[in-house]
Amino acid sequence: MKINGAGTIERRGKAWRIRFNLGADPVTKKYRYSPWRTVHGTKADALAASAEYRREIEGGLRLDADKVTFAGFAEWYLSQRRSQGSFAPATLTHDSNQIKLLNKLIGDAVLSEIDVITVSNINATLGNQGKPAGAIRRAFAVLKKILKAAVDNDLILRNPCDRVRPPKVNKPDIHFLDEKEAGRLISSLDALMELTEKKGSDDAGLVVLKSRAVATRLALVTGARRGEVLGLTWGNVSFEDERIRIIQQFTQDGIRTTKTERAKRIIALDEKSLRVLLWWKGVQAAYLHTLGIEQGAVTPVITDELGGFHDPDNFSRWWRAFTQSNGFDGLRFHDLRHTQATLLIAQGVDIKTVQTRLGHEKASTTLDIYAGVMPGKDREAARVVGALLSA
Repeated sequence: MKINGAGTIERRGKAWRIRFNLGADPVTKKYRYSPWRTVHGTKADALAASAEYRREIEGGLRLDADKVTFAGFAEWYLSQRRSQGSFAPATLTHDSNQIKLLNKLIGDAVLSEIDVITVSNINATLGNQGKPAGAIRRAFAVLKKILKAAVDNDLILRNPCDRVRPPKVNKPDIHFLDEKEAGRLISSLDALMELTEKKGSDDAGLVVLKSRAVATRLALVTGARRGEVLGLTWGNVSFEDERIRIIQQFTQDGIRTTKTERAKRIIALDEKSLRVLLWWKGVQAAYLHTLGIEQGAVTPVITDELGGFHDPDNFSRWWRAFTQSNGFDGLRFHDLRHTQATLLIAQGVDIKTVQTRLGHEKASTTLDIYAGVMPGKDREAARVVGALLSA
């Protein structure tokens, strides 16, 4: 937008007011002016603010930018994401929670007033409140996305988050079972299967126990996530090809697509796991028949008492009790995924294959997560280099 003249700076009590002549309206022929902007401080401060205000206007900022608060724009930003329909409910809930946190600190602030110091103070305040580094980074990430949207909508010229570094988060330790411990877990699952078989196959509680044991074995031998295991249907199990196909997951928000496109994958199964699955399919079909349900391609592999998808929270409560009673206290279900990866790497399976089985977007992601559990490869590399130099 073109500005006529040097602008107006006038004293108002202990403050200063600034505005610019924007020329005549091409339709009404009346002169237009930018909104007044108030500056506190000296005249030198007012002159500096006037120069910044000019850059904003000439840079294409909307003239109502000074009236838009962070809370108001964040609400609009969240509504836009909801209306797109491409974000998972959990993601929208996460963003909403972070916005509530940020609104307590800068909700009433006008977007143009949020600068590098403001963002740095937000990080510091959250730290002083005892928030861990990971929580501060999550709030910072949402703030950065919101302010980027403000830039894209001509409400601010630049994103102050681009010049602020959030606190560093130390990479969490990877917990996994070694080969002996994984074998003991399989033995515990087999013992559970045998116990439930002796007590009968028509009791709903016992059938669900079998279902949970099968889910645990699947996670251990495939590296699939909890939601992916709970979302698996019989139509995506091929006994002929000895593979399962991961195309969806079941979470607290119901059935939805996999975490990423790369997470849609086909995973080969070992012979013993295939036999367990085939046995379980027969057991499940017989139980569903008593409920008047016909097992089919859309039937979940892991079912609840009513033959539907298994509730993730109920599954997690069972998992905690099962691990505690079998000497695996503190083992997360997700650690079975880490176990799959580390066992494969330890046996010399190439990283690309491990990446494919886990459904990581890039092989570099797999390397970054599991580099610390590959000391044997480092020792082998040292031996090879030493042999070359000796030769």
